[in-house]
Amino acid sequence: MKVHIYRNLKTKEPQLSIRCANSHLVLGHCEAVIIAEANFIVQPSGLLRTRATKQRNVHAWVSGQLTYVQDFTPYKERTIDYDYDLPFEPNKLLQDFRDSATAVHIHYNPYHYESFVDDYGYPVNRAVAACVWADGTITGEFVS
Repeated sequence: MKVHIYRNLKTKEPQLSIRCANSHLVLGHCEAVIIAEANFIVQPSGLLRTRATKQRNVHAWVSGQLTYVQDFTPYKERTIDYDYDLPFEPNKLLQDFRDSATAVHIHYNPYHYESFVDDYGYPVNRAVAACVWADGTITGEFVS
């Protein structure tokens, strides 16, 4: 299932929102996700609006194939489908992804950059896989 993942900043506790890429309906919320074939999207008009008003809005997200969801809470009784059967322990993979020496840490700050960037400030547009956590941590794996 192709989805868009973005941080929901309107709740007391940080969480991620999962939005269907086809219908654009919010399917639910979670603590962490693993996305295959990840694309890092920033809508230019939303970026400009954020900078002009100094108020955050949903204009950036990670798009791709939903592989794993941690602590999913459905919204309006909507469901999600996984496209992959994982041959490993997903919670261990999430931790391994966060601690991996080969994973690239990815950041987004609309006041400093126009795209998602790595630790060195270089733009990041795609990854083979990405893990996104509600605290804002994003790591990606790339083919070298």
